[in-house]
Amino acid sequence: TKKAIKNSKAQNMSQSTNKLPPHLQNIKDHVFIEAEAPRHVKNINDVNAFSALGIDNEWSIKKFLADFQIEIQDIDEEERSIELDVIGIDPAIANALRRILLAEVPTMAIEDCCVLQNNSVLQDEVLCHRLGLIPIACDPRIFNFVDEANSRYEYGQDPFNTLIFKLKIECTRNPNANEKDPPHKKYINSIVKSSDIEWVPQPGQQQLLDRHKHPPIRMVHDDIIIAKLRPGQRIEVSMRAIKGIGRDHAKFSPVGTAAYRLLPKIEFHYDETRSKLKHMKKRDAVYLQKLCPKNVFDIEEYKPGKWDIDARRPRDCSLCRACIMDEGINKLYGTA
Repeated sequence: TKKAIKNSKAQNMSQSTNKLPPHLQNIKDHVFIEAEAPRHVKNINDVNAFSALGIDNEWSIKKFLADFQIEIQDIDEEERSIELDVIGIDPAIANALRRILLAEVPTMAIEDCCVLQNNSVLQDEVLCHRLGLIPIACDPRIFNFVDEANSRYEYGQDPFNTLIFKLKIECTRNPNANEKDPPHKKYINSIVKSSDIEWVPQPGQQQLLDRHKHPPIRMVHDDIIIAKLRPGQRIEVSMRAIKGIGRDHAKFSPVGTAAYRLLPKIEFHYDETRSKLKHMKKRDAVYLQKLCPKNVFDIEEYKPGKWDIDARRPRDCSLCRACIMDEGINKLYGTA
């Protein structure tokens, strides 16, 4: 019984001391941006880093899943962009997610082009290259990868893994235009855009889209300029699109760019500056507000003649360190 009591006490002590002290946890979780240089920029991943404190720093999938969070901050439908916070991970894993977005997420893109006619100023190779980089609005999950070895079709392409597009356009003069009109009014079809590309449904493809409630396949943007024509010039191309990943070719990458950064956290040392903040003058608060090029700080009068300043927009901070490198600010408010 005495051994059992001792063991239970030891387990309770180990569980209660299994957390880092606040100052060490702060160092582990944050990079400190100071006037001279950033501090604590490296991750502490060594298993025995805190063994002297009796704390195991080994990476655990259970702990990772418990701490991992994703919070979507903004979705811009017009710009087709998304901004999100990934919480509870190291920069190495954030960079891995970024690389997966760039190179491992499959999409559909034009792979083969058959140029039937092209007497424009663009060479056939340049024209095909431009066509291949046009993003296609299609959910790749409903299509298969091309499996040439196990397919009974030529080159392994069938209606369940290949999309067919065509581009047929010819430039002519506009009989109702004047000589002084700009080219886009003087000529018909003078600018070839992505909206001129037509999807040619193959047998069974429309039923496949209807089964998944997918809209008709088209280009993501309708205003991508492919070429410019003049009367007598014509382009006729047949295209085949397949499923692929960005690791094979950049045209399969689903994102134009993917980047990450550490979220700024701006704090005043209130213990050092509490009395100064209580008697803050408006001109000092305005000086700090205008010192920031990103307009991160806001000031407000919480009592008659008493002003307060707060970092309301830390997400806009570019870490330029203008606020912490100013000697006047450090004398007024202490280091930040």
